[in-house]
Amino acid sequence: MRFTTIMRQSFSFSAHCIMRVVVSSMPVCALITTATVSTAARLPIA
Repeated sequence: MRFTTIMRQSFSFSAHCIMRVVVSSMPVCALITTATVSTAARLPIA
């Protein structure tokens, strides 16, 4: 019984850490996407 409780807590903790990493890296991804789109818009279309 105690083992399953520990596994459940560690699973929720790892999921929480993954969500924090995703949320903190989202602005960086948005900046990269914006820079790529603006650079592609400046290039002449062949």
